[in-house]
Amino acid sequence: MRLSAIAIAAVVVFGLGVVVPVMLAKYTVEGGLSLWFSIPVAIVSILGAGLLGLIGLAAPIAELTEREEQAIESEVYEEKLRAYRARQRAMLELLDEIETTLSEIKDILERGGLGYEGEEK
Repeated sequence: MRLSAIAIAAVVVFGLGVVVPVMLAKYTVEGGLSLWFSIPVAIVSILGAGLLGLIGLAAPIAELTEREEQAIESEVYEEKLRAYRARQRAMLELLDEIETTLSEIKDILERGGLGYEGEEK
């Protein structure tokens, strides 16, 4: 759909920028139109074609820029997600170490008679 819109814009730009001034020149030379009418209309037509051409180029360029920004945002998001996952893995490893240390302390205390097996607090 985007390609058809660009093609239609190209046809309109060509028509305004080339066909209208050529036809005005033809009818002016044949004597059908006044020179005072043909020149301003041709100038307005060429300027309009230039403006439409700029707009026609600006829309695809803006879309490409937007796609690039989305790709950069996606890369930043992926990097943040990788960093978060690495942090979570490190935290889990640390918790595993803490659990191991606490169970060793518990075993030492139980062997030393300081455990709570069967005794009231």
